[in-house]
Amino acid sequence: MIGSPENLTTEQAAAVLGVSRPAVIRLIDAGKLDAHLVGAHRRLTLGDVLAHREASAARRQAALDEMTQVAEELGLYG
Repeated sequence: MIGSPENLTTEQAAAVLGVSRPAVIRLIDAGKLDAHLVGAHRRLTLGDVLAHREASAARRQAALDEMTQVAEELGLYG
């Protein structure tokens, strides 16, 4: 799946993140994911992509934990 240990294409990054290639482009354009140009093509480092994946997972888990706590406080869960 990964051609170079240093650089990923946007398609490879999308596969690692479990999102579409256009979603990766939007993340890059929004400044949420770093990329550099190789010729006319965007490339991302594996480390940056994995760090983004881990940060996203941590944010999702925190949001789920907060929703669970609120639901328990309201007597809706547990």
